[in-house]
Amino acid sequence: MFNVGGGEVIVILLIALIVLGPDKLPGAARQVGKYLNEFRRISSGFQDEIRSAMDVVNQPTTDAPAAADPTPADPTPADPTPADPTPADPTPADPTPADSTPPHVTPTADPPTTPAEPPAEPEPPAVDG
Repeated sequence: MFNVGGGEVIVILLIALIVLGPDKLPGAARQVGKYLNEFRRISSGFQDEIRSAMDVVNQPTTDAPAAADPTPADPTPADPTPADPTPADPTPADPTPADSTPPHVTPTADPPTTPAEPPAEPEPPAVDG
């Protein structure tokens, strides 16, 4: 974690013993241990949150059709009788007129709008005199 060797740890402990003294050193060591434990717990929780978020992002979507589709690609009709070729509803399938805009084309400009009331004329400046 900090890349500290055994000799360096001994030097740090000797400096701590000299600075704090033998009375305060055990309490300081406990306090440092508590802080390190809390730091590790928070760090572990943060890593778990990141991993779970990445797992959610990396999951494949279920929108694509399944590879093993249970329905056959070209089903054969169960009843060999031909279907009635005449439509039951005499209305045309597309009731839109021929000169209308196709549904996939969107207008590029907004239609002009007329204001509800004309704009008020500015008042002339007052002349002192």
